[in-house]
Amino acid sequence: MNTKELFARGGMNPDNGFRVRDWFACGSMFAPQPIEHEGERIFGPRVILALDLASGHFLRTEMESRHPRALVASEVIPFVDRVCEEYGGPMVGWIFSHTCWCSSLELAMEDATARQGEYLEQCGVEFGPMADREMNDLREWAAGKGFKVVFDESQIE
Repeated sequence: MNTKELFARGGMNPDNGFRVRDWFACGSMFAPQPIEHEGERIFGPRVILALDLASGHFLRTEMESRHPRALVASEVIPFVDRVCEEYGGPMVGWIFSHTCWCSSLELAMEDATARQGEYLEQCGVEFGPMADREMNDLREWAAGKGFKVVFDESQIE
């Protein structure tokens, strides 16, 4: 069964212990292809994505064309709002992956994102982590919608 079929079927995924539609995840990755944007050559697009944690089904992807940096709440909130408009939102909450909020150095140090982080380093790209106020804005947005928020899957209770 593919991820779309698993998402449509619903229920518990015995492989990971999560229930379909309970938790949605937001993450990002860098495409390693420099592009021309508004007359300026920039590093390459960043893909922002949302998926259902239980099924692994991609709910939405969007491309951002700007210099690499940690995301900010004013970018993430409209994106996750569009996901919620289309799918009704998660039953429990959102996981904002470290790919949204880590610094370039932290991306290089994490096993799951080491390849992206190393690529950024090779290109001479460095940026800091998401500011605490941005993370708090995400928490406030989620609380206003009745969602829980975690910044790491291990924080799910």
